[in-house]
Amino acid sequence: MQGDNLLRELVRITAQMNWQLNDLKEQIRQGNVISGQQLALTARQYYEKQLGSLEKTINQANAR
Repeated sequence: MQGDNLLRELVRITAQMNWQLNDLKEQIRQGNVISGQQLALTARQYYEKQLGSLEKTINQANAR
C-alpha cells in the first residue's frame, strides 16, 4: 500500500512540474514576442531615412 502512495505522489509531483514548466515556456514566448517588437521598432528607426528615400524613388518611378 505504501508503494501505491509513493507512486501517486510521484505522478502528482510530475504533473505539477509539467504545469510549472509550461508556465515558464509561455513566459519565455511572451518575452520573445516583446523582444521581437522592440527589435522591429529599433530597425525601423535605424533604417527610416534609407527606406524613406527608397520609397520616394519607387513612387517617382511608378508615377512616370
